Amino acid sequence: MTGLALLRRGHVEVASSMKTRVPNIYAAGDVLGKYMLYHAAVKESVVAAWNILHGKPIYEVNFNSIPMTIFTEPEAAMVGLSEDAAKARGH
Repeated sequence: MTGLALLRRGHVEVASSMKTRVPNIYAAGDVLGKYMLYHAAVKESVVAAWNILHGKPIYEVNFNSIPMTIFTEPEAAMVGLSEDAAKARGH
């Protein structure tokens, strides 16, 4: 059995199904180092849980549909691609 693939700063590498390289091990949340925000952690953990319950990776996280929220006064949020990212993809 091989170990977890660690990325920069010790973050764990996962597929979009939240599955690691180690059989039957999934990861979610801040340990991924991707979107270290509440809504992302919730989505990642739900996808990981459903895949664990099914016994195989079925569901995937679409990071373009996760809202990024800053809980300030007033609150700020965004969802989807930025204008630059959309242009880079030809939209």
